[in-house]
Amino acid sequence: MITSLAAKIPIRGSIAIGPGLELEDNFIYGPPLAEAHYLENKIAEYPRIVISDSVLEFLSGNVTYSNDNMINRMMCSISKRCYSYLYKDTDGMYIIDFLGPQTKNDIGNNQEIINYIKTGYNFVRSEYDRFLSSGNDKLAKRYLRLTDYMEKRIHLWEK
Repeated sequence: MITSLAAKIPIRGSIAIGPGLELEDNFIYGPPLAEAHYLENKIAEYPRIVISDSVLEFLSGNVTYSNDNMINRMMCSISKRCYSYLYKDTDGMYIIDFLGPQTKNDIGNNQEIINYIKTGYNFVRSEYDRFLSSGNDKLAKRYLRLTDYMEKRIHLWEK
């Protein structure tokens, strides 16, 4: 997300998990695909990656991943780490927290990434201004939401 915004290529998507079926090579069908499509199309609204309830349940640690206790402990540990990359957005949806503390902790003070964040933020602000001045309130509101998210998290990267 950081590099896509810096490249002026906003992306929006979702992640869902569950049973599926591969009917042809590289074509997966099943409820998670429909759920992911719905979340991206109807819920995401602005550049962000929305996490489905099925993923949240999987990451909750309340799932038995295997009959092997060691695998279960390992999966619970991995699930907790994955959960630390999520953020509850203002609409109550969980999203990938691409500017959050876990991402910052993993990346550190990499000046190149910090520059990408600043470039991406400037792009998001310019899109907000562009849509606002053109009277496109729908897209202006969406970019304002992304601006708000970024402004809540960007301080983590300025230390």
